[in-house]
Amino acid sequence: MVVFLAWHSVAYALAFAGLPPVLFALLGSNPFPPGGVSQLLAGWIALAVAFVLIRQVDAPPLAVMLSVPPIATVALTAWMAIRLGASAAPEYGQQKLQLFIAGNVAFLIGGLVVGWRPRHLRLLVMLVFAVSLAGGAVLGYKFLTGAAQTVLPDRFSISEAENPISLGRDSASGLLIGIYLLLTVRSNFLRATVVATIPVLAIALVAAGSRGPVAGAIGGLGVLAAFAVTTRSARRRLLVVAGAALASILVVPLIVPSAAVSRSLEIFSASGGGLSSNGRTGLWGQAIEAFTHNTFVGIGTGGFSAIQVAELYPHNLFLESAAELGVVGLVLVTALVLGAAVQGLRGWRSIRDPQERLLAALMLALLATGVVNSLFSGALPDNRVAWLWAGAATGLAARYLRRIAPERRMAPRTPLVPLRGLGDS
Repeated sequence: MVVFLAWHSVAYALAFAGLPPVLFALLGSNPFPPGGVSQLLAGWIALAVAFVLIRQVDAPPLAVMLSVPPIATVALTAWMAIRLGASAAPEYGQQKLQLFIAGNVAFLIGGLVVGWRPRHLRLLVMLVFAVSLAGGAVLGYKFLTGAAQTVLPDRFSISEAENPISLGRDSASGLLIGIYLLLTVRSNFLRATVVATIPVLAIALVAAGSRGPVAGAIGGLGVLAAFAVTTRSARRRLLVVAGAALASILVVPLIVPSAAVSRSLEIFSASGGGLSSNGRTGLWGQAIEAFTHNTFVGIGTGGFSAIQVAELYPHNLFLESAAELGVVGLVLVTALVLGAAVQGLRGWRSIRDPQERLLAALMLALLATGVVNSLFSGALPDNRVAWLWAGAATGLAARYLRRIAPERRMAPRTPLVPLRGLGDS
């Protein structure tokens, strides 16, 4: 079955990366050793990409694979390997490098391949939505049956082995895709079905008690509103979105304990105490200090764990890259994000079909969600979602930019009008 799905599309391997925690929650245990799931997923993605290259049917051209995001990612991988020898925690640094290759690099390449073919990209979007909804449904069922348990203080997940941050991130992506579907589906029945799923995803997002995914969801919604609601029909459907949002606001406090709700929303409090209460500002200060003392090359891959043995990383993608990999690492991470954003924006501007433009807007929104979330939670290898949507946004944009290039070359040129007083006499 795995080989069969890999043959048909890379989208299956990318989307089903969020499925193992749901299955483990239903089974009650994780039968794989630590890191085993990540390695299997990386192998599945590699097999699916290999099939694409062998068939030469859905493979993007070499120019797409040599764009800024993949080049920056390959360079970052090489720099992490080079700086591993300077780390005060080489074992953790080695683990971080392996997870980065199995997660971020594999997901970026898979995203590029899927983004190049809009049909596969739509499949990926629908599968990610279904997987995130499955996780939210499992957690919602546990709440309703009284079986929900905190994994960490005031933080719920679908199983004891699943990090609440992962649940929050998947739910944030699912929420954005759900709103995208409300703006695109034409069937009233399907639209009503999607409306019913929004509160389920909102419950999972808030119950996770993670500030980063909530901030990422809000940032992604802002981008989606800016780039997707540009037509009259889309603006009319905002009423449906508003209805789903209102239902979520009413339902979430009835299901999720108030402590988890408060924790998720602390980051938006007037005092800003949410960041200092869990040590984020202290971690960021330590990362900045490490960067100032090793500005160009950093303290080495995984080196921050020697400074902060409890947290291991500063919970900020850019500060982590700066502290451990110096200016070189910071520039490469920034190049990845900005390169994907600029390419995605160029693609969005070049698309004329409203449905395809909404898909491009969704890619920008999901990229924004992943990047904003990375500013508050997770280590560098934990942010593979940002790499996935960076690749998808780049691949989709390259597809349409390549399509319009011949049209521009074939467009008739405006004839030159001689200036009066020159030429004939």
